[in-house]
Amino acid sequence: MAVAYELDGKRTELAPDTRKFDRARPIYEEFPGWMTSTEGTNDLGDLPPNARSYIEAISQITGIPLGLIGTGRHRDAAIILKDPFGTT
Repeated sequence: MAVAYELDGKRTELAPDTRKFDRARPIYEEFPGWMTSTEGTNDLGDLPPNARSYIEAISQITGIPLGLIGTGRHRDAAIILKDPFGTT
């Protein structure tokens, strides 16, 4: 996951201006993967541990709590952490 950029020897968490992008180098953070399918999973606790760690890192890095996690290709394949309509 790209977590920042290095531009002219300085680190920035924001993407550089498009005029400077060719000089920017992405800084990556690597996460261990998982070999099991998440299809059909509708509870956060049922995800593989590495998947949960990855999801938690996304929330921590962005500073935004996650509300919905897609777990498959169908519309209802999701873990709803926070109902977007405020009913959960």
